[in-house]
Amino acid sequence: MYTEKQVEKYLVNRSRETGFICLKWTGETGVPDRILIANGVVTFIEVKGTEGKLSTIQKLMHLRLQDQGATVVTINSYDQVDHLLNELQFD
Repeated sequence: MYTEKQVEKYLVNRSRETGFICLKWTGETGVPDRILIANGVVTFIEVKGTEGKLSTIQKLMHLRLQDQGATVVTINSYDQVDHLLNELQFD
C-alpha cells in the first residue's frame, strides 16, 4: 500500500535519476499533479495512493486534455512509475 505522497516522491526521484524533467502543476482544480518531459514526450501524470480514485473534476479535465491530443496517465504504485519511465526511456 502506498500513499499519494510516497508515489509522487518516488516519481520525482526516479525521473531525476533517468534525466527526465518532472514538474509540479498547480493553480487549477482538476489538473494532473505532474508534467513529465522525457525524450521529447510530454505526459501529464495524476498521482494517487494505492486506494485513490479520480474525482469527477479530475476525470473531466483529463478528458479535456486528451481531446486536445495530450497523454494523461494515472499512477498509484512504484511499479507503475517504473513501467512508465521504462517505456519513455526507449521511445
